[in-house]
Amino acid sequence: MNTFIQRGIKEHIRQNDIRRKFVEHNRIMTDVIQNADFAGIDVPDYLKNYENRCLILLSPLIEVAWADGSLRTREMNAIFKVADAYGLTESEEIYTELIDSMTSRAMPFKVDMLWLKFHELWRYFKKSESEVAGFCLMMQARYVAEHCSNDSINYLRGDCISPDESEVLLKILGELHKAKSKTFETEENSNKEGQILQDTSGTTPEVTNINHNSKDKDISELLPLVPLVKVAWAEGRITKREKEILFKAAEEIGIYQGSLSYQRLSDWLEFHPTDEFYSEALELLYKDWMQLPEEERVVRRLDLITDCVSIAEASGGTSNYPAGGPRICGEEIEAVKRISEKMDIRSGITV
Repeated sequence: MNTFIQRGIKEHIRQNDIRRKFVEHNRIMTDVIQNADFAGIDVPDYLKNYENRCLILLSPLIEVAWADGSLRTREMNAIFKVADAYGLTESEEIYTELIDSMTSRAMPFKVDMLWLKFHELWRYFKKSESEVAGFCLMMQARYVAEHCSNDSINYLRGDCISPDESEVLLKILGELHKAKSKTFETEENSNKEGQILQDTSGTTPEVTNINHNSKDKDISELLPLVPLVKVAWAEGRITKREKEILFKAAEEIGIYQGSLSYQRLSDWLEFHPTDEFYSEALELLYKDWMQLPEEERVVRRLDLITDCVSIAEASGGTSNYPAGGPRICGEEIEAVKRISEKMDIRSGITV
């Protein structure tokens, strides 16, 4: 069978799958918006209105649709599917407002105001709600981006997202990261205040950036990839080749595109995690390894150091290595050594 036709069939199957997931993401997002607590005294009046909250969450999708300077029918239909899931199309006034936003592009100052409202809205999500809503929003935005073109050739090639749409998706991810940081900071401060008020026994529960238990499976299954992420960031940036290796490594341990874990890994590759995060994650990974038989621990350690070196080599090279430059830079060597020490690896491997 012609390779082009095979790719077309594969892409058609993928499109059917993302359409099914799109419906589910809309449902989950609706539940989060409806169940989040916006009744507090400090909540602005405009956020107490359910329809206003939904319109704010639709604004990033509209931004993606306008990325290339025009909004097509397929993009409009995708946005209306989200609006319909939220129950917005039942109101003639809201429907008219949506039509206006999709027939004339918002001025830059209005877009800036919408992002400020977006950040304000996110403050009132709980941490668990923020994680779920953030993932669903990115999946909705990606779905809209994949409907940016009516070109059947690009569709069959699987080349559905233009560079302009990709740029806006990255902007949304960045704004979402800022908004989520505020949410976590607010909740952490609230928790600390609550502990001070109710805990007079002198014992304070330990607070960490990572909760390693069955309820946080997305974190647990990503722990083996944290050392690779640390090495990839050693030079202060992550190359396309390093991302490819990391996503392939994720698939090998059962983490696939569309999952919360995959989205979390994507976030780590866009925004550099903190040293505290690395320290806690490696400590948890080490504790996991200590539960394994000695033979398996040795194999895991050797595999880890090999994978770290592969990541380090992906961004460098001499004339014998395509990327150009030294095979492995000093920062990467130092990162691998620190990981080795943290994981108690004494394999004698030279990098």
